[in-house]
Amino acid sequence: MSVEVKGTIKYDPDVKAGDAEYTIECKQLGICDGSNGNLELMIDELTKRVQKEVSEEFHIPPARVQVVKYSMALTFEIVAPQNKTLDLFLDIAQRKDGQKIVESAGAIMEIAKVTGKDPMQVFKEAKTRAGIKK
Repeated sequence: MSVEVKGTIKYDPDVKAGDAEYTIECKQLGICDGSNGNLELMIDELTKRVQKEVSEEFHIPPARVQVVKYSMALTFEIVAPQNKTLDLFLDIAQRKDGQKIVESAGAIMEIAKVTGKDPMQVFKEAKTRAGIKK
């Protein structure tokens, strides 16, 4: 006998500090929980939880549970400097020193993501440490 259940995994990097970035859910089995990690860990966690809930619900030994298909919906946010256009940023990227500028911007965004700080705050702190006033 085989049964299909559907689960969802949602990722939100903009949660408050201490809250879970991932939400795993399987409404059919009453699973709804938050956790941190990465997508692979969340798939494993949801698979284990489905196995546990099916076993408990039907009073059977743990059954074999595997992901048979999945889809992914992505939402992207593009942040450009205030009152600037993406074309201006691309013009900067094509300058002789554009590669360094783009790499620096990427590093600033990564630091901002990890620390939860505003990218402009990270940029200002980097300028201060480097002794750059402009």
